[in-house]
Amino acid sequence: MSVQKLIDTVQEAARTSQSINVYVVGSMGKDYRSGFLTLYRGELVQFALHDKGGRAALAYLPNYEIKEVMTSPVQGTPGRDVDVPSVKELLEAIAKSRWVHNP
Repeated sequence: MSVQKLIDTVQEAARTSQSINVYVVGSMGKDYRSGFLTLYRGELVQFALHDKGGRAALAYLPNYEIKEVMTSPVQGTPGRDVDVPSVKELLEAIAKSRWVHNP
């Protein structure tokens, strides 16, 4: 899944009030980083990347090289993290990240 496909998936989930989990695998330089986000009924309720959560994790995205993205349905009702960015803020940050294709 490319960065654009990730953006499209998040936009579609927000627009149609879907509930999905998105798992992201990537790196910053030589350091492996993983992250996830959860949209519940179209609203971002959880976002974390490496060891940061919420808006603090957005700072990582411009230097983050996305290598793999996986999605799954949300089971149950997820908790809401503190200081979660809006979908718009998340999408703007994702657009600045890079996609690395590893065949």
